[in-house]
Amino acid sequence: MTHPKFTAQEKRVRSLILTPGYTGNSISKTLRLNKNTVYKILSRLVYFGEIRPIPGTKNPIIYEEVTSPTGKYKDNVEYVQSDIPYICPEGSVEAHINGSVIYKIRKVGNFDTIRDNKGLTVGAWKDPIELTRCKKTIGTQFHGYIRAFRQELTFDYRVFTNGTEQFLLFPQRIIADTKTENPDKIKDRFLDRAVFVAEVLKNTEWQLTNPEIHGTLHFPFPDHPLIRHFDKTVDLVDSDVHVDCSHGEPELEIYNTSPDAWKKAQLIADLPNRFFGLEDKVSENKSKIERNTDLIDKITAQINATKSLIKDISDVQISQTEVLAKQLELTSIQIKIGSNLLTRISSTDQQTINSLINSEKTPYQQPSKPDKTQLEGYN
Repeated sequence: MTHPKFTAQEKRVRSLILTPGYTGNSISKTLRLNKNTVYKILSRLVYFGEIRPIPGTKNPIIYEEVTSPTGKYKDNVEYVQSDIPYICPEGSVEAHINGSVIYKIRKVGNFDTIRDNKGLTVGAWKDPIELTRCKKTIGTQFHGYIRAFRQELTFDYRVFTNGTEQFLLFPQRIIADTKTENPDKIKDRFLDRAVFVAEVLKNTEWQLTNPEIHGTLHFPFPDHPLIRHFDKTVDLVDSDVHVDCSHGEPELEIYNTSPDAWKKAQLIADLPNRFFGLEDKVSENKSKIERNTDLIDKITAQINATKSLIKDISDVQISQTEVLAKQLELTSIQIKIGSNLLTRISSTDQQTINSLINSEKTPYQQPSKPDKTQLEGYN
């Protein structure tokens, strides 16, 4: 399996955790990262097969680089293969068993460190725990795991007080091609893994045969675009399509409980992502519309402010126009008065001129002298 492109942070954490003396806590202090962030990165690196914890190490867990060789075991079962990509490819489907694979126990082996045929450590057993029912001990359980196929395959050996015993394998998810595979082939792949585990456990003297699947095939679609159209708690009655939230994130899941369940899985797997990309475009366009609406609102506000300013200017201009009209009216009156005054002055002047003209035309008469009257007493 190819890890998605490493981030600089992941590279630093991987480099330090493989350096002797470094633990998750010391890396947190060295890189000044939150502890949860460091352990989350370590979990991702383990999941993608870049590092693995050394079995039996606790507080702190010591990690080592994955150096397991590739090869084939009985029935052509590969020891290491790239199985679960970071994102399930279009046209493919994840598959897992809602249950377990149960073996027939021919011989109980030991609980030593589990090694492969090359002598490399690939797994371990944990401390046994009591099985209880109604506060009564009914048996003992031994839990173990093997790292293979870039995954952790877990299993339980249970021995009950009534003398019965079980060996159960819990295989992880696989990726199936919907065009070339079907539910029967997928089950065969899970059984191949069971055979592989039995082969590895032979090195610790276990003899396990006849693996059988006890459970139902489920086809989950994590992060599928259709999930957004379902409520997280949806459970369609009498349907083989569900939304499962048991892994923390909602998954669209199809149960292989009906004849057409595989056809539905093929249909959902083959839905082109570009169709669902239209929803992203719609969302993007909605964002653009919202931004443009905000811009339009701002422009509208500016226009309204401009209108108010223009109105104020217009009102001032109207007031000025009214003043000018008044001034013009007064000026007109003054001109009219002046004109009337000039007319009167002109009329008076004309009369004066006419009078003068008439006086020039009248002959001059010398004023008559008074008669000389003899004075009484004079002759």
